[in-house]
Amino acid sequence: MLWYKTFGWLGNDLASSVQQTQDGGYIIAGTTESYSRGDRQVYLIKTDGDGNLLWHKTFGWKYEETEILVKRSTSPGR
Repeated sequence: MLWYKTFGWLGNDLASSVQQTQDGGYIIAGTTESYSRGDRQVYLIKTDGDGNLLWHKTFGWKYEETEILVKRSTSPGR
């Protein structure tokens, strides 16, 4: 294990996918109930290589159960 971090808020949060990015950081995807009133939302978290939070973003989601995955693109640029 390289490091251990907790990125939790107030609700029921679950990370379902982690990928290392080209800059040595990580992108984490999952679902959260922290920002809504019981409705699940999808979230993305970007960290540096040491696991320090760089940014996070939530997206509205209308489905109760889902698995969110991130995949590294093979195309240049993004």
